[in-house]
Amino acid sequence: MRRGWCRSWRSRGDKAMRRSARPLRLVALALAMACTACGSLLRTPYETPASTLPPAWDAPVPAGATQMRPDARWWRAFGDARLDALIEQALERNADLALAGLRMYRARLEAGAEDARGMPSLDLRTGASTKRNLKHGGSSVRGYEAGLALSYDVDLWGKLARTQEAAAWRAAASAFDLQATKLALVGEVSTLYWSIAELNTRIALAQADLADAERVLSLTRARRQAGAGSAIELALAERDTAATSAALERHLRQRDTQRLTLGKLLSAPVAAEAAAAYTLPSADLPELAPGLPATALARRPDVAAAETRMRATLNLYDASIADFYPKLTLTADATGRSSDLGQLFSNPFGTLGGGLMMPLLKWQALQMASDIARVNHDESVTTYQKTLYAALVEVNEAMVERESLGREAGEVRAALDAATRAEALSMARYVAGKGTLRAALDDGRARREASAAALTTRVNQLRAQMTLFRALGGTEEMTDPPAAAG
Repeated sequence: MRRGWCRSWRSRGDKAMRRSARPLRLVALALAMACTACGSLLRTPYETPASTLPPAWDAPVPAGATQMRPDARWWRAFGDARLDALIEQALERNADLALAGLRMYRARLEAGAEDARGMPSLDLRTGASTKRNLKHGGSSVRGYEAGLALSYDVDLWGKLARTQEAAAWRAAASAFDLQATKLALVGEVSTLYWSIAELNTRIALAQADLADAERVLSLTRARRQAGAGSAIELALAERDTAATSAALERHLRQRDTQRLTLGKLLSAPVAAEAAAAYTLPSADLPELAPGLPATALARRPDVAAAETRMRATLNLYDASIADFYPKLTLTADATGRSSDLGQLFSNPFGTLGGGLMMPLLKWQALQMASDIARVNHDESVTTYQKTLYAALVEVNEAMVERESLGREAGEVRAALDAATRAEALSMARYVAGKGTLRAALDDGRARREASAAALTTRVNQLRAQMTLFRALGGTEEMTDPPAAAG
């Protein structure tokens, strides 16, 4: 009779617990649905900072220039297969690029970890115990327990959503940083390649000049022995030969230095024989129309990275505001206890609950944290604007330099032609006994200087073209950032 009463009581109790749990579940569901609306209340609408980008570039665009088209291998516009191979090798092996890739991967993992924080947590616990009355020497009683605990932090005010969005924007910024590193690497490899090619040309010119200087020295010695020359002429010829030999040695040393530096970028040594074969491209450089400033600057990865970081700091500021509001946690627990391990789950019981936590004594610390987050966002806005205008100036400077070097190239070619003719005439007069060796050597020095100036201008044109490519973000199509609200 007593056992029947107990079973009846437990049955009524279970039904009462189920009836009382049903309204609690409905309340929890209603709170969870309401949190979605609450979270949007603390979202600051994103607005691109005001900028006064001009409608056109300050520098003129060359007539007949080709509109830039997206191209993942835009450096092929220089038409140098050897340079293309070096760039591809650098993109595969460069350590700085590999580090940038690892930073991007880490940022994406961090974004994934933030997303995982929004998932409920499910914990399994088990335990076993033995109880014994030590005073009276009673028998031991063993007990076993196992349970599952489910916990979920309801994102009432959108803090978790904002931190997840911030992590996504930071991951996008790291991807843009990788593109910026790649862009800089292409520019550095190209610049070093052209520097070595320039030195190869200077070495060839210096070797030819040294051969000419040695012939003049032999001629001067012969004239001196024949009594037709003076000691000053012999000294001048010896000085000119020694100076030309020293210049040749200097160029050889500079080429070795540049070759070793290029090897660092490639993460592999560059053979001296291979470097000696580098040549400057002889084809005309492409004339590119960069398009409108706003469109062109949007291709730059550094500008895109600055904007995504600005959006991340805005999300973090919103998350700091959410810290002032109460936090809701829903919990559910299912537990089984028994003195017999085989009967552990024969009579399980469960609980469902929820709790609100409101910060009361941390308001000053929370306010300081929110102010810091706001300053961080203001700083990122200023950084974005600074990056944007610096990019605008860089493009204008590159376009101005390209146009100026185009005019300069024509002038130095004319100067080189004139200096070459003057040297030939002066040397002919000296050989014929009608002119002085000093005049012939001076004209030869002027011709070498004009030749060096023409070579420098050509290399500067290549570098200016590369600078313009880099200033415009290359012509590679930008990778879209991951979708993130806010």
